[in-house]
Amino acid sequence: MRPYFCGLGITALLLLGSSVAYGQQQHRVDVDDNGQVIKAHEHMHAKNGHKIAWRRASGASKSWSVTFTDSPCAEGATFGSNGPKICTVKVTCAKAGDAGCRAYAYVSSTSPGAQQHDPDIIIDP
Repeated sequence: MRPYFCGLGITALLLLGSSVAYGQQQHRVDVDDNGQVIKAHEHMHAKNGHKIAWRRASGASKSWSVTFTDSPCAEGATFGSNGPKICTVKVTCAKAGDAGCRAYAYVSSTSPGAQQHDPDIIIDP
């Protein structure tokens, strides 16, 4: 009987660990050499608590910049190679129709003064 309860306990811990890991899911968004977010990442879907990490597709040492007008990120509205690189989504979006469940447009570029492009992050319940 004791091994049965031990097995149940381990299963419960694994399920709890997987749900916590899901809540902290990280999405990678690549910026190309023209400052555009690559096609596959232009309309990224995420949920509250997820992390979004930008980077240059052709190399970590190259510059990039991302700026939200209305940011869903706990860290603020501006991200880049010389600043924060990861956004933690923090909006009210528990069910469809909540104010935070929508697309958040931003501009991406190779630097703050370079040509800008318009991808978005779509927050789902």
